[in-house]
Amino acid sequence: MFMEGQILIGALETLVFLAGTLLSVGIAYGALKKKVEELKESASKDIRPELKQLADSLPRLEERIAGSVDQITDIEQSFSSMRSRLGGMELATASVRVTVDQLGARVRHVDELVQTVHTSLVRAEERNTSLDRSLSRVEMGLALFDSLRDRFKVVEARLEVFWRDRYVVSNSPRQLNEYGKSVLEKSGIKEYVDEYYDELNKEIEDAEPQNPYDAEQLIVDAVRALPREHPEIVNDLKNGAFKTGADFDGVLYVGALYLRDLLMPELGFAPHDFSGQDGASESTFLMHPPQQGLI
Repeated sequence: MFMEGQILIGALETLVFLAGTLLSVGIAYGALKKKVEELKESASKDIRPELKQLADSLPRLEERIAGSVDQITDIEQSFSSMRSRLGGMELATASVRVTVDQLGARVRHVDELVQTVHTSLVRAEERNTSLDRSLSRVEMGLALFDSLRDRFKVVEARLEVFWRDRYVVSNSPRQLNEYGKSVLEKSGIKEYVDEYYDELNKEIEDAEPQNPYDAEQLIVDAVRALPREHPEIVNDLKNGAFKTGADFDGVLYVGALYLRDLLMPELGFAPHDFSGQDGASESTFLMHPPQQGLI
């Protein structure tokens, strides 16, 4: 761009010089014409000195005209070169214009993407607000569930007490009634408690119960875990439960009380700490046996 501007300034300066030269030629031509007129008007005068002066000035005038013609040719060549360069500049300008248009299109595309992202963020915020509300409702539901679960545990504990009364007399601590003793002998649980006695004894002793209540709970949990630790006994115990009319958990509970009476002395608890009173009445539990899994 700087080089083309310098060339254009040089061309303009040359044009100014040419115009000055042409003006000088025009002035000289006017003066010569005036001389000719004067010669016509004064024909009686001696015109030789004026003609000689005119003849002397004509070569110089021809040289100046020839120089002006050469300068005009140079100017035409300069203009032709400038025209070529300007044509290249026009092509470059068109290329730049295309590039600018492409950049503008990309900027518009980026702006559309920004708008899309902004819209997505707004929608995400709305969804987050809805999610927060849903989470609040879920938390309320969980709180209600926890409350219901606690209440169910209380009910379950009470039902378990009634359920166990089917196999024990009503004194405390509980002892097997006649039906419980029948289940113990005919269901097969007594044989399995005897078979795994050493394993169960070690498990209870390792827990180091500090009182008869804790010891009894540990014994009940240990016997209840036998089907998980020895799945091969499950079918036999289920057959025994069916044969005696007891439920599966009831069979395990009867076995736990049998094991309790065997282990308590070895754990250091005296018989009067856990044995029932003489002559205690048997339970008259009339409810249906509970579903499997209550203990």
